[in-house]
Amino acid sequence: MEHYFKNKKIGIWGLGAVGKSALSFLTPFECQVSVCDKRELKGDETALLEGHAAQLVPHELLAQFFEMNDIIIPSPGINIKPLEDYKEKLVCELDLFSALVKKPTIAITGSIGKTTIVHILTHLLNKLGVKALAAGNIGLPLLDAIAQQNEYDMLVLELSSFQLQHHKTFAPDIAAITNFYPNHLDQHRDIEEYLTAKGQLFAHQKETQKAIIPMTFMDELWPFTSGQKITWLANDPDINITKKLSDITCPQNWQIVFEVLEHLQLSTKKIAQLCADLPPLPNRIEYIGAINGAKFYNDSKATIPEATLQAVTHFKKPILFLGGLSKGVDRSPLIHNLKGKVKHVLCFGAEAQELYTICQTLNIKSSKHATLEDAFKYCMSIITKTDEVLFSPAGSSFDLFKNYVERGNTFKALFSQR
Repeated sequence: MEHYFKNKKIGIWGLGAVGKSALSFLTPFECQVSVCDKRELKGDETALLEGHAAQLVPHELLAQFFEMNDIIIPSPGINIKPLEDYKEKLVCELDLFSALVKKPTIAITGSIGKTTIVHILTHLLNKLGVKALAAGNIGLPLLDAIAQQNEYDMLVLELSSFQLQHHKTFAPDIAAITNFYPNHLDQHRDIEEYLTAKGQLFAHQKETQKAIIPMTFMDELWPFTSGQKITWLANDPDINITKKLSDITCPQNWQIVFEVLEHLQLSTKKIAQLCADLPPLPNRIEYIGAINGAKFYNDSKATIPEATLQAVTHFKKPILFLGGLSKGVDRSPLIHNLKGKVKHVLCFGAEAQELYTICQTLNIKSSKHATLEDAFKYCMSIITKTDEVLFSPAGSSFDLFKNYVERGNTFKALFSQR
């Protein structure tokens, strides 16, 4: 890899978590690094560039940025279509990871549930004596995981459609998809392109590697398989899930967990005991406390309707915060499915009026609010001691926040400051 970067001009397109990890990754190599980001960088980010002797290129000079560099590392989610002429210069994070990873990998994708499965699998593997590190979309960038891989036996990866879409080489030892629902249609051209991105997880696997795919998607994902060992999961899970396990996550997710552990020839007999100290995941139906008896839950990670519908099933007619951006997905079916299942819908953010109008049409008790702060204040005026309050927006956070983590932290801060 050293010869690949030596004396090259390397461009990092986007200074998010992946861009920052790429910057650190490139430090040992003799190469010139420049960064282009459409955001105005913060002081610590500017200092980071200076510390790595990297040049900042204004976003309005993006074309020149592509011309001046030999290799471009784009952040996942950046739309590269307008610059197709330079596609030969593009090297995605996942292909760099693939070239450098030496440890076995388990990779999980899907529309919902992938973070939970990665979290549970990493916990259980460590409990069962396999030193495992979670990385990817769950938080730790893939290139940071490369720097730590010698300390672990196995890497467990959460991969988004954006990470998978443009890779050409990555072949995980075990790959699984949880489910598939419309999402990111504001960036993917259509549902077929989104599915193709997910299918790329399996496209380069070898005969010795394992794929775990719900039978529901057999027809859609069969074209992406490549002779690997495949387990087609039954549509109705036929596994003995205890009540305690069902409280942690749904049976469909446990199907994948069990299949992975069995493929690794690890025992699944004491799973409930091993999960007794499983740390809760922030922003995923996270209990944050009570106010005068009313219980509050943060599910900011719910960025698509199906995630919110799944969360609502955990409660008996909660007060629901609904907001964010739809990402090209029609949320009216979600609201139809909420009828009779929620006490009140607090619609907030850029699409509050649209969500509120649908609620009113269906006679669902609701209110509209420009900001989360306004919605929370109104919520405090209507709660009773028996209420459950669920913050599960069913949309992306980018109308009001930089990501779902900031959105969830804001909700928790409002709770703490009430």
